Amino acid sequence: MQKTSIVIASLSNDFEYTKESIESIRRFTEKGTFEIIVVEGGGAEEALTWLAEQTDIRSLFSENKLTLGNAWNQGAQMAVGNFVVFMHPDTIVSPQWLSSLSDALNQNQQLGAIEPLSNIGEDGQTGNLHFASMEEMLSHANELYRNNVHVEEKIVLSGFCFMLRRNTIETIGEFDVQLEGKAMIADYCLRVKLAGLSLGICSNAFVHHYGVHQIKEEQLYASYFSNKWGFSIEETRIEDSTVQLIKRTTEDTFKVLIMGRGIGGTSLKLKQLFPHAEVYGCSWNGNLNKASDLLFPFMSCTMIESSLLWDQHFDYIILNPGIEIEYVEVLPTAFALLNKGGRLITEIANANNCSLVKRILLGQGLEMGKKYWNMADIPSLFENAGFQELDFDYVMNEVGEQSASLTNELGQFVGQLPQEFDISSFLITAYKTSQDKILHTLFKELLSEPTDAVLLEIFTNSTAQILSSLERYEGPVVSILNYLGISNFEKKQLDEVLPYLTKACELDPLNSVTLINLATLMYTIGEDEAALEWLNRLEEKDEQIETWIKEIEHNIYSHKLAANIVKFLLRRIENEVDREEAYSELIMLLSKNTVSIQDIIRSVEVDIIHKTATLNRMAVNCFSSGEYDYVIPLLEKSYSLDPEDVDTLFNLGYILYKFGANRDALNFLTQIDEPDGDIIDLQKEIEVAINHEQQ
Repeated sequence: MQKTSIVIASLSNDFEYTKESIESIRRFTEKGTFEIIVVEGGGAEEALTWLAEQTDIRSLFSENKLTLGNAWNQGAQMAVGNFVVFMHPDTIVSPQWLSSLSDALNQNQQLGAIEPLSNIGEDGQTGNLHFASMEEMLSHANELYRNNVHVEEKIVLSGFCFMLRRNTIETIGEFDVQLEGKAMIADYCLRVKLAGLSLGICSNAFVHHYGVHQIKEEQLYASYFSNKWGFSIEETRIEDSTVQLIKRTTEDTFKVLIMGRGIGGTSLKLKQLFPHAEVYGCSWNGNLNKASDLLFPFMSCTMIESSLLWDQHFDYIILNPGIEIEYVEVLPTAFALLNKGGRLITEIANANNCSLVKRILLGQGLEMGKKYWNMADIPSLFENAGFQELDFDYVMNEVGEQSASLTNELGQFVGQLPQEFDISSFLITAYKTSQDKILHTLFKELLSEPTDAVLLEIFTNSTAQILSSLERYEGPVVSILNYLGISNFEKKQLDEVLPYLTKACELDPLNSVTLINLATLMYTIGEDEAALEWLNRLEEKDEQIETWIKEIEHNIYSHKLAANIVKFLLRRIENEVDREEAYSELIMLLSKNTVSIQDIIRSVEVDIIHKTATLNRMAVNCFSSGEYDYVIPLLEKSYSLDPEDVDTLFNLGYILYKFGANRDALNFLTQIDEPDGDIIDLQKEIEVAINHEQQ
């Protein structure tokens, strides 16, 4: 059996986070597959006492204060596992986290290191996630685990929780202790890549990171990194906010120029999202090109000298934060390099930002290499360069208790704070040509000679921009709205259908095409009553519409009848009234497709008091009756409602074992805090089966 050494550096006095992290590992990780190594360098008495009492933890105590790099290096030297996980002490794991990471490494020998998804979105991960409870977090993690495994390549990892093979560590060597924080992680990741290995995020592993032990970046570490590698650590960043403003499909072909910092990480993200795009990079000041020999192995774009830019024209230019020249100098050049319908995208730091005021009050000063702008000064900056139109999006502050308190106190002091006080930065899309001019031409083409190319060009704009432009268009707007709505419907982009159709209905409430399209959408997503309401608004109904109305009315009646029957039968099961007959009738309804498993789950959520007990009884009965397709959805719902319910954990473990999913089965069984003899016997039986599989 492969084993993983989990190395945790406990370097602060806030030991409660470390204890919570360790308890989550014990609870959610298959026994016998890991060892925990804690390197204690914080010196807290509570930590020393507690760790000394733990028989399942290998602890290393240091009398001297340690850096994170020192602690991880010492922990790695103690590791005996095939894999090693380096983890911050404020990290909470979830079921299947470890097996998902190790499976990803086992399936790809070129993968050097991998990290899970987390609640803190950075460098290309999803946005920040907030959970109301541990149960909500576990439910999210469980949903991710059920998805298909996908590993997204990265240049550097976030660094608070990642796994490597032990032989990779032996090849790459120790962490550079002259670096700390992200600089140390970036250095190690680049060394892994220079060894010919890749780095990635595992899509079906999830951990929760509190983020309280983030190491503050100091200019010393950034300078040392730059001297060592010949380029700034900022080159490894993904400027994800700007990339997300490019509204294209994966099949589109277009040209992008990245100017400024973050070319390496941003170009990789662009090629992942848009594999057919031509991506170019230019540092503008030439510093990056001087470091090209070292940085080029990590690039996913063609680097181009600023003097050669005039031979090219681009659909998009991404101007990244940290560019070492003034916007007033670079914007006219960017304008000239864009195609007629081209766009410049950039992120500009807000000078009236709460976090900036906080830094100044705390004596931390402005961030190095960052320029700040007032919102009122931005339009003229772009207008003077020739741009015809601007779109503003916003990156909001993550507001903690301290920031909220500061905002309230400042508000009382000055009377009224700037409207943009909670905005961290502005995301600017600057258009070389007025979007109305471009879109109005496209609208005419759509009506006269509709093609996929015209539609694709229209949809490179946001829905809000398209709707805004249609307000100023002198033509058959309702027809265009319906065309665009149904085009999204045919592409199964259902979230993008309703804005167009509701706007069409607002302009002409009795338009028959709009009403039928709205009814079609509602009917497709299962909203029969809403579909019926739209159809009944038609002033004239032909035979086909009348038939459809009758069909929907019958569906509504049948669904309500079935829902009442399901509620009645579930309550009999819950209250032990003719339980066996109720089981049989529900299973018969399922087998005849009169009701779905989701109907039963919805009814349990709404109508039943003892939800997990009822779901478990139904699951066990379905399993006994051979209706295997219904068993796991019922138990997964029960698990999402109460991840600590012993019956749910046992049933998931037993049934998954019977289905041959041995490791998943053992993961659930090991989450039971106080297993009885039967559970322990089942665990041992499954462990034997797993060992047999690996022989």
